[in-house]
Amino acid sequence: RQFTPPMQRLLSVRPADVGRSIREIRIQLSIDDIEPILNEVLETPGTRELEVQDREGRWYLLRVRPYRTAENKIEGLVVVLLDIDQLRSSQQHLLEAHHFTSTVVEGVPVPIVVLGEDFELRTANAAFRVLSQMDVKELDGRSFPELVNLLWGIESMREPLQKLLDDPEATLEFEHEAKAGQKKTFLIKGQVLKTNGSKFLLLTME
Repeated sequence: RQFTPPMQRLLSVRPADVGRSIREIRIQLSIDDIEPILNEVLETPGTRELEVQDREGRWYLLRVRPYRTAENKIEGLVVVLLDIDQLRSSQQHLLEAHHFTSTVVEGVPVPIVVLGEDFELRTANAAFRVLSQMDVKELDGRSFPELVNLLWGIESMREPLQKLLDDPEATLEFEHEAKAGQKKTFLIKGQVLKTNGSKFLLLTME
């Protein structure tokens, strides 16, 4: 029926295309067939959204919703393309940064663990897995205070962890000589990390 100037550029449509069926127009988006989506919205009726790319590789959110008259009668569809390319790029950069950080932590020769606010293990690098002689599945979600008590007899670990969690400016550092299991002397250091409104504890054990 009609389209805005930006849509004319994005879909490569012309004023002469008004009145033509959408199936006759080669839409310049990374979607094989838009007609099933249009029919689904008409039959539901609801709103359908999906992410697509144009021929230059930019990302858009394709949103299709029914067009209703003042009498609440459906007389067609409204198709909107929202530019989300910058958002997708930011998400990709975050994923790459997370992967890089994980790779670095994994390769550090010092045993490192990341704990949630419940003191359960979220991440343990290769050096800690070697130290504990446990694999990823055995460590994931384990209570750190209970784990170190079981492995090396480190008792009352929960209290210093809680103090560290309550005071983000504080740091944790103490030595412990293991009396049970493997005979070791540990230097444990810790600090608080904040991300997305949540707190995490980063601990190293030397």
